[in-house]
Amino acid sequence: MSHEDRGEFHVQLEMPAGTSIDEMDRVTSRAEKIVRENPEVRTLFVTVGKVPNSEEANKADIRVYTTNKRERRVTQTQIQDDLRKRLARIPALSTTIADIGMIEGFGTEQPIMLFVRSEDYAQLQTTARAVLDMVKSVRGVDGCRPLLPRRAAGDGAPRRPRPRGGFRASRRLPWG
Repeated sequence: MSHEDRGEFHVQLEMPAGTSIDEMDRVTSRAEKIVRENPEVRTLFVTVGKVPNSEEANKADIRVYTTNKRERRVTQTQIQDDLRKRLARIPALSTTIADIGMIEGFGTEQPIMLFVRSEDYAQLQTTARAVLDMVKSVRGVDGCRPLLPRRAAGDGAPRRPRPRGGFRASRRLPWG
């Protein structure tokens, strides 16, 4: 199954719980500079602190528009891979690079999304990480990241209670 190249995608940014809006703005500006360094990027729309399905100061979203696919030598996937590697250099920043959903407003669309539910947070972590490791071992899957609730520094409880955890992967499996 080939990857759709629409010339636009999201870069979702998240810092640890408790990050101030001012610090998130500084980190987002640094990430924005990295994204703009890619010669295929034409336009950005940046939101800090209020992103789809969330109003947390420690999150931001960069909507990226690239040159038309007929006008570039690289694919959208190659642009995303380049940004993923370069953004990984920003300390404490967690990034998700995802295509724009066909119907906007329903969160980030990823080719693979699994959810694990448990009332026991420790069991949730163990099970979600075991499943994540299995999926990571499949050829063609990369960009996996856990979506477990992150703990605030020095806090024994999740940042906000959620009865589920899981992960997202940024590649389609090579079916057939």
